[in-house]
Amino acid sequence: MRKILWLILIVIVFLAVLAFLWFVWPGPQIANTVNMLSEIKNQAAVAGPQGPAGPAGPQGPAGPAGPQGPAGQNQVSAVTVPAATAEPAVQPAVQPAGAQVIVGSSQSNDWTLTWLAGADFDRGDGTTFRQDAEKWTWRAIAPELWPTFPNEPNPLVPEFPVVTCADDPTKQCVPDGLEYANPESNFCQQLAGEACRVPVASESYLYYSGDYDIPGVGSCSENGTGIGCMLVVINVGKVTSDYTGIFNQGFRLHGRYFNGNALDMAIWGLTSEGTNKMLNMNSKLNPTGIQNAGANCSVPEGCKGVHIQVLFTSGNEPLMGLETTFTR
Repeated sequence: MRKILWLILIVIVFLAVLAFLWFVWPGPQIANTVNMLSEIKNQAAVAGPQGPAGPAGPQGPAGPAGPQGPAGQNQVSAVTVPAATAEPAVQPAVQPAGAQVIVGSSQSNDWTLTWLAGADFDRGDGTTFRQDAEKWTWRAIAPELWPTFPNEPNPLVPEFPVVTCADDPTKQCVPDGLEYANPESNFCQQLAGEACRVPVASESYLYYSGDYDIPGVGSCSENGTGIGCMLVVINVGKVTSDYTGIFNQGFRLHGRYFNGNALDMAIWGLTSEGTNKMLNMNSKLNPTGIQNAGANCSVPEGCKGVHIQVLFTSGNEPLMGLETTFTR
């Protein structure tokens, strides 16, 4: 009888241990948790490392042991490396020189004058550029009167002042003229469509003949018409102007002007003398008028006409524009 009681007791203890292991001890839960973590790890290995929470998508509700919510899905997409694709070629950085806000326009001889907002800005002394510029006279282009550059006396234009040079009394100077400096052919552009950056120094001018396309300034192309392109930028400000655009391998000058109060005379001489050369007329460069004065418009005889654009600026602030077209 005693043996039977011991046997029953052993069976009861064994069953109690089994019940404890099955219902109380957390082994199965731990195993489930381990299996779940292993599954999440495998999914992460396939999708890529988890990105930091960010603007990829709204945060989804996080389940204690369930799969990642919507935010995690978006984040995985954000860090997934896409298939390689061909990228477009980097385009040249072309930035406008300044917004041209037109406030008025008028005509003077063959010129169209466009007043821009900067013309009415106070220069710090209670005056504006427009107050000075309205006093100027814009004469019609006259290439026959300007066979020489306006850095020397021109007997064909008596109103172009001539004085004895202060640094050399044996020479004559033109106080209302321009410095002839930095001549350069095949200017700036090296490859078709390539843009370049061009500064215009304070109280200086830029002269350019050839096709151009400059955001914030303008564009011109001969395009087989026989009408060449000329651009003049005059910086009357105290800081450098800075332009980025396409200059199609034309001719460039960059120098100082001598008298800021007589820029109408200086610009008339510059644009008229430039037109003279582009049309292959009689000039100091081409005294007989039958030679090649630069193969302008891509032919030895020169252009049939010239479209001229002049822009006055103060630094990068546009002040006034002038345009005209001269033909034979």
